[in-house]
Amino acid sequence: MQRWSIHLDLGNDENGNPIPKLRILIYLPLRGRDYALRGWVKPGEETGKRKKRGVVVHLAGGGFTMSVPGRHLNYHMPRSGCVDAFTTDDRCRPENEGHLCRTLCDTLSSVVISPDYAKAPQHPYPVALNQCYALIRWIADPDGLFQFLSTSGTPSIKTFLPSVDPTRIALSGGSSGGNLAAALIVKCMDGPALPLDARIVGLGLLYAMIDVTVPFQEKLKDVPDKSKVLPRWLTRLFLDGYLQELRMPENAEKLRHPYLSPALCSPEQLAKFPKTIVVTAENDYLCKEGEIFADRLENEAGFAIARDGNKKVGDGHGKLWRKTFKNVGHGFDIAPNLTKETQRIHGAAREEAWGMICEAFDQEMSERRRMK
Repeated sequence: MQRWSIHLDLGNDENGNPIPKLRILIYLPLRGRDYALRGWVKPGEETGKRKKRGVVVHLAGGGFTMSVPGRHLNYHMPRSGCVDAFTTDDRCRPENEGHLCRTLCDTLSSVVISPDYAKAPQHPYPVALNQCYALIRWIADPDGLFQFLSTSGTPSIKTFLPSVDPTRIALSGGSSGGNLAAALIVKCMDGPALPLDARIVGLGLLYAMIDVTVPFQEKLKDVPDKSKVLPRWLTRLFLDGYLQELRMPENAEKLRHPYLSPALCSPEQLAKFPKTIVVTAENDYLCKEGEIFADRLENEAGFAIARDGNKKVGDGHGKLWRKTFKNVGHGFDIAPNLTKETQRIHGAAREEAWGMICEAFDQEMSERRRMK
């Protein structure tokens, strides 16, 4: 079995409020890694690499609200608080972004975890953020991910286990998932040290919503092809559901908090961000805020650029990787392709964007890159 769906009891948040149970998908690399990006591994190569590899957490998008219930066959595992499940219906998020998770997993030869975080409006901010923060701590905890894999896997998984290092965690996310991923960086800065001194080593943002303070029309004005933009009513539905009373005019200043608008972090906070990949889409109303965020990382936090557009800079080991993809819109890497031409354009952009994240993460996932 190469993917689990388990439910975690994560206790209470820092304010003593109970955190809803969280379902997560756990991916392990496949033998041969058929989903690896071309040129990364040879067909038939054994699962795992010699050096220990970190863990990737991918946060699916969906405007903080979208979730279609799936059907699962559940049975209890030896570890208290975990229920294992064979997934029999892939309509349920985060399965919708399983192709990306599998690609990250097989290309990096690393464990990938994708949480089915609580959705608004039933669970508005900060429920999903608190769930994902508790998940990060569970991954690093000796009684968390490592314990689960040790006690719940097949013999082949136990063979792979020595190559798992839960103290190096990379975060990726698209759209609203990118918002949560970037906000988690700040929340980890604000909170106590992670177990075992684990640290976040990378952040991959795909067309992320990272500034909720800018009105829709202002975001829209720089988009070349406005016909490809998500409609205003849908965006309003997302934000009204997730933010609720925070959308009232008297609460406008609260929307500037980095947990909601990570793009508005202070320069001191930006300087503490890990290696960051900022992928934006030209025909997306979120493009401008992504580009502004990348500019701030370069100009205010002093991030050296490893890649700028199609051009690699220096030795490619800088802390900032960025590109705005032309002729594509929001969700280009997971959107259905209706014509051969869009299939060609989206396919090429998808492979390049995912390749950027994999290349940047790969430099940080093995122990040779561990900083003291």
